Amino acid sequence: MAAIDRLLEEALRHKVELVLLEPGRLPAFRRGGADHEVTQKVLDGPAIERLLAEVAPGRLVPNPANQARFEFDHRAAGARFHFACLAAPGGWKVAIAPQSEPAHPGPPTPTWATAREKGRRALPALVPLLRSMVDLGASDLHLAAWEAPWLRIHGELAGLETFEPPTSARLKELLYEVAPERVREEFERSSRALFALEIEGIARFRIALSRDRQGVGAAIRQVPLVPPSADTLELPPAVRRLAEVERGLVLLAGPPGSGRSSSLAALLGLVDLRRAAHVTTIERPVEFLLTSRRSLFRQTEVPTHAANAVEAIAASRHTDTDVLALADAGDAAALAAAIERAAAGVLVFAVVDAASVRAALETALAALTAAGSRRPGAELAAVFAGAISQKLLRRATGAGRLAAWEIAPAAPAVTSTIAEGDLWRLPAVLAAAHGTGAQSEAEALADLVAYRMVEPREALRAAFDVPLLVERLRALDPSGSLTAELDLSG
Repeated sequence: MAAIDRLLEEALRHKVELVLLEPGRLPAFRRGGADHEVTQKVLDGPAIERLLAEVAPGRLVPNPANQARFEFDHRAAGARFHFACLAAPGGWKVAIAPQSEPAHPGPPTPTWATAREKGRRALPALVPLLRSMVDLGASDLHLAAWEAPWLRIHGELAGLETFEPPTSARLKELLYEVAPERVREEFERSSRALFALEIEGIARFRIALSRDRQGVGAAIRQVPLVPPSADTLELPPAVRRLAEVERGLVLLAGPPGSGRSSSLAALLGLVDLRRAAHVTTIERPVEFLLTSRRSLFRQTEVPTHAANAVEAIAASRHTDTDVLALADAGDAAALAAAIERAAAGVLVFAVVDAASVRAALETALAALTAAGSRRPGAELAAVFAGAISQKLLRRATGAGRLAAWEIAPAAPAVTSTIAEGDLWRLPAVLAAAHGTGAQSEAEALADLVAYRMVEPREALRAAFDVPLLVERLRALDPSGSLTAELDLSG
């Protein structure tokens, strides 16, 4: 009998939902949504690997430094258990789920629903699925009709082939169990809806409902209950200084999933530490729950508290707001209205869906032009207080991701570039303004490669301007060792 079989027998006897093993923690049973520690011995990574080696196929356990996850089934005590193993600091983090098996096999199933033939489980209710998402350290969960669920872990998508692809009707039923009535009505009307869900003591989740040719779908983002701090995100000093600005416009850019919402929450946390201000956020939906300490936080959710972002910004004019945070400046009218508030002396943080600082500034100029501005460059330069663009890259060690920052402070050279409309010069301007905390994306990525924090190919994948990155890498190392493994023929 394998050593872990005794633990699995106890799990069956207590009818648990999951057995959880994690380096540095006591083994635990999850029952009724709560975790209960079951031994007095803390497991380390090697101990978990030894337990897995007794039951894994071929007695082979992959190295977690080389493989992000692996799964297998094991029979014990007359039952089948599914092992889902995720690479974690110190070794493998393991979730073991008892599998129910039908007493008599049924008739053949259609080719699109061969789940039970493969030993898959029916998709559970959404809340247990979200708990598993948190256990596995996933940032996102993607659900689609007729498809097994997909998780995004450290930026990589992985299919959960252990679950049966749900029908569109079943998936809609699961999502409607947790969606407010307003959201259900909006989805029936427009086939799109956003809302937030909180599981007490676990996390909050931003859930985006959609519909496509296969039926209902959802993209679910995990939002920790405790907002991230500047320290936990390792924000550079030049980024932290943006929270010290009294007034003006701060743009936060980056592709979706790059951590912009986390950076915004951390900057607002710094505002709270440094001044007593009235902070109004405009979000769709509210994600991180901010606690008032020195500052007063009021979080406005669209469309729950205001019909749209423009109306919410207009309302802030009459509420004595010192700091305005627009969590999604995708609407040009809303961004133009936010810039108007910055011109009135408010400190405005605006999150822009853009791949670089230059692209974010171009978005802001376009919003002002659409609003009727005759001199958008001059208007934007007059309120500009700084801009950052961030991207998340896989660490060279494989243990998680880290951010690369493009930073444009309100230095004279930067504001004059904006006023003159010469944004094509911005990378060179940032490279020449190091004394003000400026940093171009190429510099940020090249430094991460030079310090062996990310692989050259990963930096190349993330770069907005590939030739500029290659030029920077060659400047750092004329021998060519930093670019030797790159295919630069294209």
